[in-house]
Amino acid sequence: MQDLLAATVADKAWNRKQGRLIISRINKLFKNFPQTEYQVGINYYAPDKGYSLFFSIKKKGTYQRSIPLARYPNLSFTNLLAILTVVRQTYHFTFTYTNFTSEQRKQLYRKVDRQ
Repeated sequence: MQDLLAATVADKAWNRKQGRLIISRINKLFKNFPQTEYQVGINYYAPDKGYSLFFSIKKKGTYQRSIPLARYPNLSFTNLLAILTVVRQTYHFTFTYTNFTSEQRKQLYRKVDRQ
């Protein structure tokens, strides 16, 4: 029981650290220009059973630019939820989810998008 509690605390700390790391990467890219759309894209990649996060910038009249933020192979869905919740507390960009099941999308909308 003690080991399980220690692992849970370590996971929470790791999730917060990863969330702050993503936030710091977004801070470097976000300039708040007028007529510019910003999005965070989260993709599930089945062969790795992992996730990739991208920051998309679309200025009016130009092509969209997508910059990789992080890649997490073999990450559990619950850890992804925790990381995205940390990011959502700072930034309220549109989050787009690709290659997720409908049940996972529902959980993402409930737990992350409604923060």
